[in-house]
Amino acid sequence: MQGNFSSACRLKVQMNLTAALEGSSLRSAGVACLSLLPALALLALSPSATASYGVSTSKALTQEARRAARLDPTFGQAGRVTLPPQPAGGAIPVLMPDDSLVIGGRTLLRLAPDGQLDESFGAGGTLTPPAPPDGDFQVEGLAVDPHDRLIVAGTSELPAGEVKPSVAFGNGTPESPQAVRVVRYLPSGALDTSFGDHGIVETDFGLPPPVDESGQPLLPKPWVKATGVAVDGEGRVVLTGGSIVGLQFGCFHDWFFNTLTYAAFVARLTESGTPDASFGGGDGVFGGHSTDENPLHAEFSDGPLVGPDGSVTYAHGDGRCPRAEGSNGLARLTADGAPSTSFTAGSTVRRWITAAALAPNGSTTVVGPVTPWYFPKEPLRARVTRIGPQGKPDRSYGHRGQTVVTTPGGPGSSLHTLAMDGRGRALLGGTMISAKAFRGPAGSAKKRHRHFFVLVRLKANGRLDWAFGPRGRIATRFGALGVNQSSLLIDSQKRAVVVGSYGRTYTAHGLVVARYLIDRQ
Repeated sequence: MQGNFSSACRLKVQMNLTAALEGSSLRSAGVACLSLLPALALLALSPSATASYGVSTSKALTQEARRAARLDPTFGQAGRVTLPPQPAGGAIPVLMPDDSLVIGGRTLLRLAPDGQLDESFGAGGTLTPPAPPDGDFQVEGLAVDPHDRLIVAGTSELPAGEVKPSVAFGNGTPESPQAVRVVRYLPSGALDTSFGDHGIVETDFGLPPPVDESGQPLLPKPWVKATGVAVDGEGRVVLTGGSIVGLQFGCFHDWFFNTLTYAAFVARLTESGTPDASFGGGDGVFGGHSTDENPLHAEFSDGPLVGPDGSVTYAHGDGRCPRAEGSNGLARLTADGAPSTSFTAGSTVRRWITAAALAPNGSTTVVGPVTPWYFPKEPLRARVTRIGPQGKPDRSYGHRGQTVVTTPGGPGSSLHTLAMDGRGRALLGGTMISAKAFRGPAGSAKKRHRHFFVLVRLKANGRLDWAFGPRGRIATRFGALGVNQSSLLIDSQKRAVVVGSYGRTYTAHGLVVARYLIDRQ
């Protein structure tokens, strides 16, 4: 009799261990078994019992661990939503004030707070932003303004014009001019006719067309690309991106062909959609003419973060011409679009950055790889740094301002997104890939790779939060789908929302979303 009870109890422990590793809380029955059978609990928590799930634990589940984050059962199917592949889809999300989720690519879709498609949005929950005549429109960023209006920013590909043969080779030559396109929607989903031309603004900010080495235009019009969008407290739209400025031969090491070069820019539109004359040089744009204008000589800027004072903090990124590591980092502009002299020397912080989050006190938390390249058999390490309002590392955080976190999983795994929970704790998101060996039909040894969403939380002091989950992390699978995380958000109820994609091709991939309940201790 006791043997039967032990077997049943062991099964419950194993089932609940699996649920905990994938983001669910331990069931009461399993907890009861743990209290009655401590030896069995230790056996269930051994590395051999957990290796198949890609997460190993060396510590028993304490009372703190039982308060770990878990999938929200009121969202979708047990906390997960899987959407079928869509042509030319995307995974750029934003949360609306009612906690509905809008995800954009070439089309937009909205999920209601329960995870179902919001039928009141567009046609059956999807909407296609207007594209230019005879052109195309690719969404690059979403934001919500103080009046709950949805801002959709991206790049318009305009009808092809005459392109000089000298740019018909090299890397990434554009076939036609491009411009920044911004669309604003009312909370009802209708275009806001008070913005721009009946809800649409399309502009190249007066930037010049790219020229070749002799100064001759390469394109009849400018080539401008948007990379991100944000809205300040006055409803002004802040945009980041890059513009092609010229052609360069042999821009890097043994690169023996022509390469297009770019210049990063930050621009601002008024609430009505006109270029803001109080920003930049009076034309509403900072940069975009030459890489020398930008303190880090970057080709693209990305991820605008707007502070309460109207300042703009943004990340630099390399363009198609490989450059030195120094062109990556963080920069800050004042509210009038000038480099902030109080944000370290030259208004920049040099660091590899994949995501950044701004705190109300002006400090910025960033995450990025320790090195851009790593040995594929070794786990990738992510560096989390807190930068104070003056642009210097906050030495009270982690070890002299930074914490290095080893990415869970094997090759291909990463921690590349973050969100702040309002209490100074950083929630890191990424993808964990584990490999399980098995025997093939002919007896040959093979490996089956399993993909997880993975979340890790750091305390306000930068230390790993062991109370967040087993070994401080939560892993979630979507069956056999090879998921890739793109964004991490925290909604008004302090729930974490993870948005990613699956599929092998960019033109036809599906979307996956998970929502987590997080303890508020």
